[in-house]
Amino acid sequence: MAQTDLIAPPTLRVAVAKPKFGIYYALLIIALGAMLTACLILYLEIRRFGGFGTVKGKVASSEQPADLLHHRVHREKLLQIASGVSMHSVVNS
Repeated sequence: MAQTDLIAPPTLRVAVAKPKFGIYYALLIIALGAMLTACLILYLEIRRFGGFGTVKGKVASSEQPADLLHHRVHREKLLQIASGVSMHSVVNS
C-alpha cells in the first residue's frame, strides 16, 4: 500500500471539441488571398504589354540610344587625336 500512496492520481481528461476555425486557418486564407491578388496583378501587367506570346525570338533594336552614339563619336575623336591627326581638324569636325 505504501507504493500506491506515492503515485499521483491520474488527471481527469475532459473531452472538448477542437475549434473548427483557428488562427492557422485564418493565416492560410490570408496567404491564399495575397497570392491570388498577386496573380491577378501579374496578369493585368502582362496584358498591359500586349499579352502572352507577343514577343517571339530575339528582339534587337534598330536604333542606337543617343548616349551610346555620343560615346562612340567621342571615342572616335579620341582615336583620331591619338593617331596623330591635328587637333584643329578634330575640333572643327
